[in-house]
Amino acid sequence: MTNSKTVLDQLWSLPTSELHQIKRSISNIIETNLRVNDDVVVVSKSKREDGTITKINKTRAMVKIGYLNYSVPFGMIEVK
Repeated sequence: MTNSKTVLDQLWSLPTSELHQIKRSISNIIETNLRVNDDVVVVSKSKREDGTITKINKTRAMVKIGYLNYSVPFGMIEVK
């Protein structure tokens, strides 16, 4: 817990330009960790649904939930 608190304290002290660079790096890390056929959870405001990634695009992934495919932003996807 202390490591994440230290990181958060450091983030608050950074200028906006550096925060944008860190944000892009985090997005790249998330994208590289997602793979086709990964079981994931799609998180929205009101519910969480289980699904499977069928395709990965530049900013979104196609996720099969039930028998339908949805285009879901990476920010809404959590790996199981």
